Amino acid sequence: MNHLKVTSVLLSVAMCVSMVVTPVMADDSAAPSEAQTTEATEKQVPEATEKKPEATKKQEPEATEKQETEPAEKQPEATEKQEAEEAEKQPEATEKPEAEEAEKQPEATEKQEAEEAEKQPEATEKQEAEKQPEETQPETDEQQGGETKITKDAKKANGGKCGPSLYWAYDDSTTVLTITGSGAMYSYDGTTQTLETLPPWFGKMSSITEVDMSGSKATSIGSYAFYNAVALTTVTLPSANTLKSIGSHAFDQCKALSGISFTENMTSIGSYAFYKCIALTSVTMPDTLTTIGSHAFEMCYELTSATVKDKVSAIGSYAFADCKKLTTFKFPSAMTAIYDHTFYECEVLDNIDIPYNITSVGTSAFEKCAGLTTMKLSYKMKSIGTDAVNGCVNLTSLTIDMDLFDRFVTEFDKAQKNIVPTPLVYAAKDEIGVWNNLRYKVTNASKNGSGTVMLIGPQTPMTTVSIPGAVWIKDCTYKVTRIYVNAFKGDTTITSINIGSNISTIDNYAFYKCTALTKVSGGANLTSIGSRAFLGCSSLSSFSITSGKLKTIGQYAFASCSKLKTVYIQKTT
Repeated sequence: MNHLKVTSVLLSVAMCVSMVVTPVMADDSAAPSEAQTTEATEKQVPEATEKKPEATKKQEPEATEKQETEPAEKQPEATEKQEAEEAEKQPEATEKPEAEEAEKQPEATEKQEAEEAEKQPEATEKQEAEKQPEETQPETDEQQGGETKITKDAKKANGGKCGPSLYWAYDDSTTVLTITGSGAMYSYDGTTQTLETLPPWFGKMSSITEVDMSGSKATSIGSYAFYNAVALTTVTLPSANTLKSIGSHAFDQCKALSGISFTENMTSIGSYAFYKCIALTSVTMPDTLTTIGSHAFEMCYELTSATVKDKVSAIGSYAFADCKKLTTFKFPSAMTAIYDHTFYECEVLDNIDIPYNITSVGTSAFEKCAGLTTMKLSYKMKSIGTDAVNGCVNLTSLTIDMDLFDRFVTEFDKAQKNIVPTPLVYAAKDEIGVWNNLRYKVTNASKNGSGTVMLIGPQTPMTTVSIPGAVWIKDCTYKVTRIYVNAFKGDTTITSINIGSNISTIDNYAFYKCTALTKVSGGANLTSIGSRAFLGCSSLSSFSITSGKLKTIGQYAFASCSKLKTVYIQKTT
């Protein structure tokens, strides 16, 4: 029986070469002896483990030979029993794989789908990563000042944010860049030349012909915002006058920009803001501007006129250097110093009158200004830097305090050897001078800055009068301390007056019957108002004095001022 079972196994192996068949025992009593099991195991294991392919091939002839040597009488029995057992097991074997296959199929399908889902993003990402260099191949745009690599996507972008609440849009057909929104613009860095630090319209920079900010409420233009926009010809700033500052290098090397209208409320222009704008012909600063940065207008070769208002207190070094066509320049009254190289190589600059408020001239400030023929320095000048006028070969007229000239004669010799200066002229006591259409009389002729004058009236009729703290008469400055008797008596033109900060006294009848006068303000140091000073000012409705020192108001000072309801005088300290 045991022999027949082994034979059955060998026959099965012969029939199914690629399958590993385990002998099936009919029952425990029919189990092979220990010796037979050991012999069969020893025979099969080496062939199955060491030479599996060869074992499979050798089993077939071995099984055939053994089958032929079996006794003829045992073959039918073995065949019958084998067929019976196969018949019994076949349905079970068929059902079992089908059941197992049915159970496993959904599980395998789900697992396969999960694996596919996991692999798909990886494959997609990998494909995109492989394709990306080809799709976003950098292109090189050659810009003035260096080469910058930018992507096609950067070139295609036509809008986006350029500040927390500012937005930009570019029209390819009109080449106009429009800024909308409000608040500050981002500042950029043109030195690193990377997409992260460049303005978002950098890919369009060489094509932009116009920047329109008129509809925005932008408060600043960022650094390097339009750096090297070589085709830019027109810039329109916010019409709401919200702009406060223009950042450094903002319009640096905009070589086609011929003009720009600055708006009121601007306070600063950054360094290099209009550097090398070689088509720029003239600029007029707003009244509110206080600072012009270094190199701001350097190498603006076509610039012929630069109007700077009195609130500008600082003009940086090299600010107007190498402006070959700049002919004149009026210094603002708030300035106290001219910095190094400010007007270096301004070849046609002429007739420089440096006011009393400026006390120092920096190194090479006017060096190589070959067109300079006339210069006047105030008595308050304290220092002149090395080479300040070196190369000013046509400087023939120098008006200067003689003590100052003696101190800096070696510097002046660098302009013209043996130049003969003209000494400053000082006014005498009771001498009358005119400053901004107002007539003054000298009351103290001191030339060291402590001299005083009083206002005696207008040279010609005026509607609005603003009396300064000090005036320039001849070659010296004098503090305005008094409004003299009858100064504006019977004047029917004047409508408002601002009293200067150094005035302490308004004399009798000073504004007697000024019937058009409506407003009086200022007077920070006013101590007395004379009798009948404003008598008969029938239109006067506002009188507000900031002085805390007023002690005396004369008789009938405000008599017949029928519209005056309130007189405001700051409390005396």
